[in-house]
Amino acid sequence: MSHDAHGKEGSGNGTRSVGFSVQHAEGPVTTVHVGTDEDKRTFRIHLNLMRDNSEYFNTMFIHGFKEKVDNEVILEEYTSEAFSIFVDWLYVGFLKPSHKSDDLVDVWILAHYIGCTQLVDETLDLLKEHHDDGDMLIDGIEDLQKAGHENSKLMQYLVEELAYRLAHDFNGTSKKSFDKSPSAKRLAWAVHMRLMEQLAAYSSDTNRAAPSTMQDCTFHVHEKERGVQCPAADAKRMRACIENNHKVLPVWDQDHW
Repeated sequence: MSHDAHGKEGSGNGTRSVGFSVQHAEGPVTTVHVGTDEDKRTFRIHLNLMRDNSEYFNTMFIHGFKEKVDNEVILEEYTSEAFSIFVDWLYVGFLKPSHKSDDLVDVWILAHYIGCTQLVDETLDLLKEHHDDGDMLIDGIEDLQKAGHENSKLMQYLVEELAYRLAHDFNGTSKKSFDKSPSAKRLAWAVHMRLMEQLAAYSSDTNRAAPSTMQDCTFHVHEKERGVQCPAADAKRMRACIENNHKVLPVWDQDHW
């Protein structure tokens, strides 16, 4: 357990409810430079939000690392759009339904790296809500391969969902056409074998449910406790309310800080 600049204890990966962030954005801010070249952007973020929601940032600012001394963080390996969505999530309290699928995979990779379990799970939930996007499935699998996440829960979901679509010839996504596609040739051998195993399972059991309809926590990484609500449940309900009422929330204005 750590302490923030105000002497309060912080977990480094706190579970929060929707609306937590805006109410608790306080104290010092730090500068974060993300991306390289034309994609490079600079963010100013409340330090307590970063530490409370990320094991990576919490550890960084507990100890006397260079980032703590300079009050500046550099993350060149990740896209500025993914980090912008992370910052938006910090301040708004949940992922908005309007985010693009390809950006969400990048957000998942970032969240995994910085040790933000709740964002990892919320990102997967939103990707499940985008399951009709066939290109997202294969592109996401490729992106996870490149990032070394072949054995992740997100990879498991994407592979199973793609297998389901292939088995049911979903929107013309047939096994025959997929085998001829460039995407299939770019799959790693182990990933391709897992896909074929899942395809065989869905083909032999046509009543098997689609992964996108499985219980919310099936592909989550948070610790499961009997009788304890999933930490990502509030965010899912908030997205449903926004979509049903056709409301659009404003994007957090970074220039404000």
